[in-house]
Amino acid sequence: MKRWFTKNINNPYANSKYKKILAQKANLTEEQVANWLRHERRTISNRKLSFDKTIILNEFYEQKNKKPIKKDIEKLAKKLGISAFKINCWFTHKRFREKKFYLMNK
Repeated sequence: MKRWFTKNINNPYANSKYKKILAQKANLTEEQVANWLRHERRTISNRKLSFDKTIILNEFYEQKNKKPIKKDIEKLAKKLGISAFKINCWFTHKRFREKKFYLMNK
């Protein structure tokens, strides 16, 4: 399962066909596979980025686009050496934190 997840890091969402295959190979239920995938996605999205990478992402966020398109996300991922999934999570959380801060200070 780890190999599948690593290979599909930019879109780590297995459809039911792949969940069934992974479940059979690992001798698990499809529900267990789904739970494992969910846990791995959370683990990836919760890992802290280095200060340098965070600065680059913040600059892009503030100066260029708060909701980058797929092409921009892929360029940032390549430049920073991290997955597009992780970049997308960072932007999603950044927008959420900004909105939450705005609503709390209204």
